[in-house]
Amino acid sequence: MISSYTEKPSVRVDLIVLLNVCTSGTDALDLLQQKGAYESISPELCRPDLIFLDINMPRFSGWDFIEAYAALPDSVLMKSHANIMMLSTTTNTTTQQKALNTAYISGFVENPLRPDMLKSLVNEHLDFSSSEWNPQHRWR
Repeated sequence: MISSYTEKPSVRVDLIVLLNVCTSGTDALDLLQQKGAYESISPELCRPDLIFLDINMPRFSGWDFIEAYAALPDSVLMKSHANIMMLSTTTNTTTQQKALNTAYISGFVENPLRPDMLKSLVNEHLDFSSSEWNPQHRWR
């Protein structure tokens, strides 16, 4: 649970965040499609708002994941809803531009992903205004 405080010290918003950690690209695709170990999970819990995708993963790179993700039917996961942030240790501008020009990728972040960067990305890409939360309530 993430606690967020507004400018008024008497107002506190507790935000519950579900975090699915997949250790491979194929594991992530199984989650998105509710296959294998994820068959019994509710479809709402398999529709991420934000995906952090490392370019350099063993056996199935970030690029491989994006290719497979693009081939998924829209009905499987509402692809237009997810923000995919490509992560990499590379400072190569060609790689960064390739990521930013690739469909479904919302941004490029250099690893390591620091807590302040994570907070900024959550605030930028997650829309709390569509729920019961006041849009001013952000993770701080």
